[in-house]
Amino acid sequence: MLEYVFAMGRDAIVNYIAYCFKNDIGFYGYSRQYVGSENGKIVVTITAYPGREFSRLVMATFFATFRYFGITHWLGISTRLMNAGRLYEPPGKNSLFIANGCVSTSDRGKGVFGRFFAEYLVPVGEERRVDRIELDVGHDNPRACALYRRLGFQCGVSKQYRGKADIDGVTRMFLSLAPGAGESTRSAKL
Repeated sequence: MLEYVFAMGRDAIVNYIAYCFKNDIGFYGYSRQYVGSENGKIVVTITAYPGREFSRLVMATFFATFRYFGITHWLGISTRLMNAGRLYEPPGKNSLFIANGCVSTSDRGKGVFGRFFAEYLVPVGEERRVDRIELDVGHDNPRACALYRRLGFQCGVSKQYRGKADIDGVTRMFLSLAPGAGESTRSAKL
């Protein structure tokens, strides 16, 4: 998705995300990034933020893109972002929305993400007293969808992309944290 939106190559995307991270701007700011490590090595990262912050983060990211890339590139990026953005629904106001989950290549398939999610992100959601944790999973990522189902997520709205770009659709998934949801719903099955 980022390759389509930015249309500038990997280095430009990485540098932009680093700029936002260091300056704590928008979706990629450091205060919304969670990192898990084992034996001193980073093995998992994920973006997480309260759904009620979505509109503010959209605007902050929008302006950061303008400042970083300038008007010429910003216009193209904004157009592609609005086009692709039709796939996504804003998160619920009383949710913890997670995105951009990544596990180091050498640690994939070892249960790292499931453990990190169950031991760290679910307690973050409970601490913040959100009703649920939400995420979007691409139709082209069946392994992630299967993992989220094992973690207790349910499928919500599914959208197929209808445009010129080579983008698949997404499904919104959610995990209820509301009282009475039951421990079996919230436990990771690793």
